[in-house]
Amino acid sequence: MTSGFLEPVWECGLERFTPGLVDSHGNPTDGWGAPTDVLVYGWGPPAADQTPFEAGRSEIDRDLDLYAPPNVHCGPRDRWTIDGVVYTQIGWAEDFGHGPFGFVPGARVNLRRVEG
Repeated sequence: MTSGFLEPVWECGLERFTPGLVDSHGNPTDGWGAPTDVLVYGWGPPAADQTPFEAGRSEIDRDLDLYAPPNVHCGPRDRWTIDGVVYTQIGWAEDFGHGPFGFVPGARVNLRRVEG
């Protein structure tokens, strides 16, 4: 399968979450790897939720949708820097690459802005 006709052109910084590090006092702490530059298709505000409320439905509160090509591997709590603003990834990327149409478009990554 091919990735389609689009080529990623926007650059973002990605820092992968690294759990279980130890600080200088021997206490467990979370950390992030060195930032790497990643090319993506783009980003935008999250789409309005048109789904009516349902008990037990999982809803993700997010500030930005990032559209990544299939070769971008990322996970929960990774940090993304977009236009100088730091975001935290919420959950796993939503992979749209297993459809019946003969191409692999990539994934949507749900991001929440980090402040403070």
